[in-house]
Amino acid sequence: MTTILATVADLPPIAVLSEMLFAQGDEVVTKGDRHPFWMTVTSVNSRTGFCRCKFGGSGIDAGNFHQRELKFYGGALIQMAG
Repeated sequence: MTTILATVADLPPIAVLSEMLFAQGDEVVTKGDRHPFWMTVTSVNSRTGFCRCKFGGSGIDAGNFHQRELKFYGGALIQMAG
């Protein structure tokens, strides 16, 4: 039986995921300074990072936004770290 020992320097780099994900029901605001508005997250695609939102509490569809376009405003924030 052959035993192979490797040092950390011999290993390939590891990508560490540290992303903020929003949850359904969270309140978010857009990061844009020109037209910031708040929305409620209705669904989250954790694979792509896109959130489906509605304007405020109105129920009017606001569309899809990537989580990088949004700031947390209130609700159940989930912090992911890898």
